[in-house]
Amino acid sequence: PKNHVEPNIAFGYRALTYRGDLRQGLELGVPHRYVLYRDNLRQVALELRPSLIFGFGTVDAALEAALLLPIVEPVHVRLGGRIVSFGDAILGGANLGLSFHL
Repeated sequence: PKNHVEPNIAFGYRALTYRGDLRQGLELGVPHRYVLYRDNLRQVALELRPSLIFGFGTVDAALEAALLLPIVEPVHVRLGGRIVSFGDAILGGANLGLSFHL
């Protein structure tokens, strides 16, 4: 399993704004990378990051997911999305980016 699953712990600050409302807090996440194929630094992987955001009197949950596809070693395309609770609302979005793995 160690060759295919790479669990971690992430901790940081997060600020969210929605319809003029601002929520700030500390985010605790447990990112996992599920490696589907590996060839040296090139890998096809699925990243999942469930997290909780602890604010002043609030707790919000979030889930981020991304697919990593190699372009050239060590550059990968990251294609994914994120959903997060914001009180009674559920917000979502997509992202596209580049990752460098050394």
